[in-house]
Amino acid sequence: MFGDFRTHNGGHFLNGDFGTAPLEFCGYCGVALEGDRCKVVLKSDKQPNAKISGCSCPCFDSNHNYKSSLSSSTKTPCTNVPVLCQESPCKGLSTVFFRYNIASHFRSAHAHLDVTEAISTAMAKLTTPGSTADISGELSLFDQERHTQAHEVVLAIHKERSSVLAKFKSQRARSAAAVALPTTTGVRAAAAAAEGDPIFSALNLDAGIGFFAAGNSSVAGRSGGEC
Repeated sequence: MFGDFRTHNGGHFLNGDFGTAPLEFCGYCGVALEGDRCKVVLKSDKQPNAKISGCSCPCFDSNHNYKSSLSSSTKTPCTNVPVLCQESPCKGLSTVFFRYNIASHFRSAHAHLDVTEAISTAMAKLTTPGSTADISGELSLFDQERHTQAHEVVLAIHKERSSVLAKFKSQRARSAAAVALPTTTGVRAAAAAAEGDPIFSALNLDAGIGFFAAGNSSVAGRSGGEC
């Protein structure tokens, strides 16, 4: 379930639904991050050993395997999870950002770095619908020794992009079918359970702020329910 939420919102992002230069958004529920909304706490200040010890997002699953979430798979292709920034001065402050938010994070926290422009250009290509997203030129501008994390994150997003979008479109089709049913959450959830799609359960339909259930506040320029 955790991976389904990440993949769905990651799909919106890569599909360009949040725009090519969006504000930072929560990888779990998709809302724009403001103040302490969906705040993530990591246990360690060392990137390889980081583990999520808490998150205020209603869509966060405390039982998920954080380490496995860092690798794309057929079942859960999206790796948009929180990571500890390895650039100074963030590294010393244990600053966290969701991987898909790397461009907005670098623009706000590391605007002085040469690599920031390359990251922004690459991510703009990756979020342009229909684009083949050739970012080889941008990646060649990365100093991999100095900005190892940035290079790894952008390259990983490029590699998983097609898989995330394919799964997102499949989820979107199921979402449309569910919304076409009578509008009470219970009826939709019952139908979803019969189809074996737990992502549409009553619990998750209620929990996902801006995720499937119509009528919620805008999410980085996208209205809730436009799934």
